[in-house]
Amino acid sequence: MIQRVFAEVMLNLLAFVVLWSSLGLLACVVFRRSGHNFLLFAGLAVWMGPFILVVMRFVSREQAPAQVNLLRIGEPLDGWLDILVGVDGSVESSTSAAAALDTIRPAIRRIRFAAVLDHETAANPDFFTADEEIERMLFATTNRLDLPNAEIALLSGRADRALMSHATEEGFDLLLVSHRNHRGLAALLGSTVQRLSHHAPIPVLVGPPPPSETAETDPAPLSASTGER
Repeated sequence: MIQRVFAEVMLNLLAFVVLWSSLGLLACVVFRRSGHNFLLFAGLAVWMGPFILVVMRFVSREQAPAQVNLLRIGEPLDGWLDILVGVDGSVESSTSAAAALDTIRPAIRRIRFAAVLDHETAANPDFFTADEEIERMLFATTNRLDLPNAEIALLSGRADRALMSHATEEGFDLLLVSHRNHRGLAALLGSTVQRLSHHAPIPVLVGPPPPSETAETDPAPLSASTGER
């Protein structure tokens, strides 16, 4: 009798701990979509559960303004369009962007590749190494696309807002973003591409899905959005 009661108590306690930690981690996922580092808060969220929201609110209030780090200034080409290309550091992102650029290469006058870091990585470059990895990816991407004079920039914050703000402030004519398939919770929360397509103040060109994703979905051509003005 005592053993059965003890077992039931332990099972209920385990269920509570799992639910408590899951709520904290779910909050971290949503917080990550706002431009913050998931791993930095995940360990604390497992312990604090939903009360991690208190920490997140404080961090959001005290966070540094979005940053822009221009790593390379390019030279103008022979075209007439100024294009900002948003990539996320993955091979799929670079492949999709490359396919889109092949169709508009003659029109390019100025092109800038930009990746968006979370607030914590951008504010603590000595502690994190992701910025160095993304820098190498950006330079490698421009070389692979035979665009050695393309401009390169690192932004910070929520990806869609950072790209929209930078494109507007720098006077770009077109925002090119790569296609990525999102599943599960990421799809439910909405992708960067979806938010840009609906709310960007300038036209948005979405690259095609890379071959690995095309095999799982219906083939899709390049798609464009004129944005909201």
